[in-house]
Amino acid sequence: MNAVLLRGEGLHDVVGEALAEDYQVQIVERATDPAAINAAIDQLRVHAVAAIAVGAAATALLGHTAVLRRLTAAVVFGASPPASPIPYDQLKLQLLIHRAEQGRAMSAAQLAELRTGANADNVLVFDWEYPTANDQFFVAPTGADRDQQMIAWDRTRDFLINAWPD
Repeated sequence: MNAVLLRGEGLHDVVGEALAEDYQVQIVERATDPAAINAAIDQLRVHAVAAIAVGAAATALLGHTAVLRRLTAAVVFGASPPASPIPYDQLKLQLLIHRAEQGRAMSAAQLAELRTGANADNVLVFDWEYPTANDQFFVAPTGADRDQQMIAWDRTRDFLINAWPD
């Protein structure tokens, strides 16, 4: 699998190890520094067919049309909507959005708006909402969020396997 995980924030080590070992996902460490995140995303144009992005990296990925054009699949956790509308008519990817309902990164209305724009241009957008989770459930889970995190990563794995070109 030629996928890259961009970590805009720290990620629970167990999940990172499972992705790297079991799902053959390359993990790219990046700080929350926008320049470092943008440099990592620019490298996706050449090196990846799919991307998994977390937090600030997820928001940045949604704003990079040139990179999104190259990808077959993208998964975002904790993304805020991009500043400019996503030009879905120029894309051929499948997109999976994980949203924490108790978080502040993306509201239900913003998610619905992204989904509506994508559906109008026949881009497949899948989304999962986690009712009790906050924005940190995928990077620093506590208590019941650990279960939600593992469910989210299982859904991510299944999505990538099904989105992968033959």
